Amino acid sequence: MGSPSTSNPLADLEAALQGYLHETALYPGLEAIACQLLPTGIRLLVQHPAPEILPPTSLLRDLEAAFREIMAEVPLPASLSENESLPVQIRLQLDHSPSPYATHTFSWQLREAATVVFQEEFANPGPVSSEPAAAVPASGLADAGGGDQPETKQPETRQPETGSQAEHSTDREFDHESDEFYPASDATDEAPGSDMVLWQADTAGPVAATSSLPRWLTTSGHWLARYGVYGVAGTILVGSTLLAYAITRPCVVGGCDRLETAADLSLSAQTKIDDSPSTESVLAAQQELEEAVTLLRAVPVWSAHHAQAKSDQQTYQTSLDHLNQLVKAQAKATRAVQNSQSPPYPVSEWVETQQYWRQALTLLAAIPPESGVYPLAEQKLQEYQTNYDTIGQRIEREETAQEYLNLAIQTGQNATLRSELAESAAEWRLAEQEWQTAVQQLALIPQGTTAYSEARKYLQDYRNQLARARGRARVEGLASDEYQRATAAAEQAQSAVARDQWTLAVGHWQAALAAAEAVPSNTSLTESARTKAEEYQAALDQAKGQLRTAVAVQKMRDLLDQICGAEATPCTVDVQPNQIRLTLNAQYAQ
Repeated sequence: MGSPSTSNPLADLEAALQGYLHETALYPGLEAIACQLLPTGIRLLVQHPAPEILPPTSLLRDLEAAFREIMAEVPLPASLSENESLPVQIRLQLDHSPSPYATHTFSWQLREAATVVFQEEFANPGPVSSEPAAAVPASGLADAGGGDQPETKQPETRQPETGSQAEHSTDREFDHESDEFYPASDATDEAPGSDMVLWQADTAGPVAATSSLPRWLTTSGHWLARYGVYGVAGTILVGSTLLAYAITRPCVVGGCDRLETAADLSLSAQTKIDDSPSTESVLAAQQELEEAVTLLRAVPVWSAHHAQAKSDQQTYQTSLDHLNQLVKAQAKATRAVQNSQSPPYPVSEWVETQQYWRQALTLLAAIPPESGVYPLAEQKLQEYQTNYDTIGQRIEREETAQEYLNLAIQTGQNATLRSELAESAAEWRLAEQEWQTAVQQLALIPQGTTAYSEARKYLQDYRNQLARARGRARVEGLASDEYQRATAAAEQAQSAVARDQWTLAVGHWQAALAAAEAVPSNTSLTESARTKAEEYQAALDQAKGQLRTAVAVQKMRDLLDQICGAEATPCTVDVQPNQIRLTLNAQYAQ
């Protein structure tokens, strides 16, 4: 095997991984692996002949474990030396295939390699020989039961991983092909942000030895020795990059000005919140607290200032969390204000706006009194509560207005039906009352509501219908009054006729006829009044005839009485309806 190429910054890693594949024989034909350096991570492309390895979970996990172990033994590329955590993606791909059939992404942290180097250094103290490192037979380094040949990995049956045994780790840098990401074992991923003890010899490494890799590393020194990574001297050589990296981290050598800078940023943020609690000031304070937390987060665990930095970081992070809640509450309030512009709105939109105020109140109420943003949060809480109550009043007004509108529409429908069926004055008066009620209900709808504009559309029509009903009720009332006077006069005329009081009868018949003719047209009594008028006219004519006859008879009687009155009872006159009988006495008759 030739020396690693210097043109590839990951040439040492690539050679080490290819040697691992060759020695362990993880899968027949799987001996080629390409390491690609991306701007923010590393990609491992593993190609092999068909068929696909199914399921690929075990192979991907072994390759991840190999990567983690080998990265502790090879130099870190300078372009990645500033990244404490790197995304790594492993791709399984068939030969001549344009795309992988399985991918796995995980995060590798530089302190994993530092832990391995420092643990080996302090766990195995001893004199460092000045002699060059000689190749040691593989049998001398193998575990008990090892032979002269490198140990070949035997296939093993693995149980399917459960949810508690695996977790997905994805990275946006690699997620371009919608590949399936298989879970990595919990044993190979350290929880982000956890502390790591570097100087205890009995501390386990960050990766559990779940594969044949550890034994392979000890039995395959014949090629590792070429890179000067064998023995204590080799460890110091390959660890120099990591050691240099470790001591150049912030606050490792000398003082830690980041503590003071972060404190100044925190104080400046609090001042902005206290002095000028505007939206711009709050956002500026949020940015300063984020910067303070970021400064202290970069202090490594091996720094003497780590404990103080972590304590301050937690304090600032708590303040930042509370400020974030305030910022979120302000964002909700801003959305609520935007939704309240240019009313009116229906109830559903007011309810949505009130939800934003409620969410803002919930966020503010969760800020504890000991928080530095509590005074501002308390001020905003009162302000938002007032706005919340105002929106509640708007919702109540909209609901009430809608109720009045619905009730007015229903009353109008009832009035319409009553108007269509009304005939008498009493029925029209009921219709008039219905329309009057509908108009009054529309007048109760307040301005500034969605129901108000719709009520305007009904109001004019309802007023017109009210005027019509009122007019019809008045006309029908007049017709009823005239009709009743006509029938009353007719009854008096008939009574006079029965008593042969023709003069009185004629007068009543004339009054009845006049009242019947006075009934207005286009009313429910018009036709009946016309019929009555004809009857009254005939009765009047007859009464007039009877009156003329009675007058003539009376004149004749008066004359006969005058003639007969010359002698002593010469005659008597008897007037009957159809005849006049004149009786002469016997002396006069002779």
